[in-house]
Amino acid sequence: MPVASGRRSSDPGHRTPRREIGSSGRVRPQRLERDSGVVTEAERPLHERLSIFDRPQVEGDVPPDPEPSVRRWVEAADDPSAIRLGLEDAQTRIYLVSRNDDQISRLLRVPDGGSASTGPRSFDAYGAMLSMSQVSHEWLVYGVVPDHVRGVRVDGHDAVLANNTFLARVPNHPQQMILTFTEGARTVAIPPSPRLPDSG
Repeated sequence: MPVASGRRSSDPGHRTPRREIGSSGRVRPQRLERDSGVVTEAERPLHERLSIFDRPQVEGDVPPDPEPSVRRWVEAADDPSAIRLGLEDAQTRIYLVSRNDDQISRLLRVPDGGSASTGPRSFDAYGAMLSMSQVSHEWLVYGVVPDHVRGVRVDGHDAVLANNTFLARVPNHPQQMILTFTEGARTVAIPPSPRLPDSG
């Protein structure tokens, strides 16, 4: 079955922060403890690698929103310098941060508010860390995918894909997601009423 890859971060609606911040001007890549020693994301297998965490933090990576819920999300990070802006598209922003080396927390921000979700760093069930939120007349389907994912489609709609982060907009509750890889694709059914983590 032919599939199309998702839109990439070259879309006009996507903005990539440029200027590094921090007292030293640089931030070391996030490191994770393993039995074999300390490794970077680049040393993980491709199917579980999140390269977004191996780049320095830059201006715009930390959400500027003054709401208490957003401030609590930032303060809950093990290391606020590890927060990254995954993508920005049509006034929707998605931020990521790793917690305890085995969880990923996502913060969704839209003009009228947003939500947060935290879950184990696992891509087994859907091939992605998947969340969704109904905003006005549409559903936002978003989440995290490892480096080997080259495209995401939800119910025939191409997702924006940038920095291990994807965002799809669909008119109804989503039913199916297709992930495309360098070779091949995977189709995943989304249950009618999934209990996906979309708060906390």
